[in-house]
Amino acid sequence: MARIFINYRRDDTPGVAGRLFDHLAMKYSRRELFMDVDAMQPGRDFAKQLESQVSQCHVLLAVIGPHWLDARDQAGKRRLDNDKDYVRIEIASALKRDIAVIPVLLDGTAMPSEGSLPDNLKSLVRRQALELRHTRFAADADAIVHALEAVVPRRRVPWTWVGGGIGLAAVVAIVLLWPKLTAKPTPQQPVTVAAKQAPAIPSAASLPPLAQTPAPTQQPSAPAPATPAADFGLPSGVKLGEMLSGIALPGSIMRVNNISADPAICQAACRAEPRCTAWTYTQPSAAEVAAHCSLKAVIPRQIPDACCTSGVEREPPPELREPPPVSPAVAGAQRGIELEGGTYRYFGGDDATPEACQAACRADGQCLAWDYVRPGIYSPEARCFLKNKTSRPVASACCIAGFERAETK
Repeated sequence: MARIFINYRRDDTPGVAGRLFDHLAMKYSRRELFMDVDAMQPGRDFAKQLESQVSQCHVLLAVIGPHWLDARDQAGKRRLDNDKDYVRIEIASALKRDIAVIPVLLDGTAMPSEGSLPDNLKSLVRRQALELRHTRFAADADAIVHALEAVVPRRRVPWTWVGGGIGLAAVVAIVLLWPKLTAKPTPQQPVTVAAKQAPAIPSAASLPPLAQTPAPTQQPSAPAPATPAADFGLPSGVKLGEMLSGIALPGSIMRVNNISADPAICQAACRAEPRCTAWTYTQPSAAEVAAHCSLKAVIPRQIPDACCTSGVEREPPPELREPPPVSPAVAGAQRGIELEGGTYRYFGGDDATPEACQAACRADGQCLAWDYVRPGIYSPEARCFLKNKTSRPVASACCIAGFERAETK
């Protein structure tokens, strides 16, 4: 269940809501956050889904930028005056439930006056607001986390439970494996290799680690060879529409849904979305109510994961069967690698190119690595993600990654 709901208007807060989401995701589980209307299920009533999501959250962050109050539709009418405006629906529903609603004012935006708001939003002005400034993003975002923890404390697993679980697992392993460990080999029956082996599944550990590359003031002596292009079509041995139990397809998320505990619902959501090629269902953990359904526009490399079930529903189009090209000017970049986690800033649009990703990372002292995500994966536009923490490399046709600095302890 998403305990924290981020309410925002796309054309009012470009990139800021996503940056705030990434910051909160480093403190909370991503499953506890709901931000985008793209995460809703197709074919269902738009307003009812929004109300359902807000009805389950514990706190709503209303991100208010300079054009939030006076944003207009194509007919020139103010959007807040439309009772079907999703920003209005979400805030009104939260206020009606009388849950915590925190206005987040961007870069000096003033709190709207009561008279400027529709009747069902007027009580918003009586909620304590917080600031989020570009020049003090980290400090302001941490203040938001501090305010959230008073309402939705972060879930922590007691170390006594962890230690107990490890001890129990060790005992079970010894009991199960002791006969094999103590058995003496029989010379007349040499060990043989099975005639038919399952197709190998590459693990994340086999992917390139975070490399130590020259600082921005140092130019590489020679460009590193580009990662060879790989075909990310239908994996060998996998059939379209087949459910793969115990397999995850990490990264490359086009959309995330919170669903009931049934992989078939995740599969149906992918089949109903023309751009969806593959999916991964993640069963709910002990602390979660809802399961997690990730839809993919490409087919990432498979990895074994007991919590997951995956499937491939369509062959990707030819242009998504291999990673985007890398210009020789982007030294050391690796094709077909996406970096999960560690994002502290991103940007998109026409400015998002591999060259711009690398330049932005090298110009920022806290940036360790970056990845470029081609258009049509996370959004219709390309995106650059900058990382200031160790990220897990994932093999996918979506991306290009670069490693600029080593993480210091």
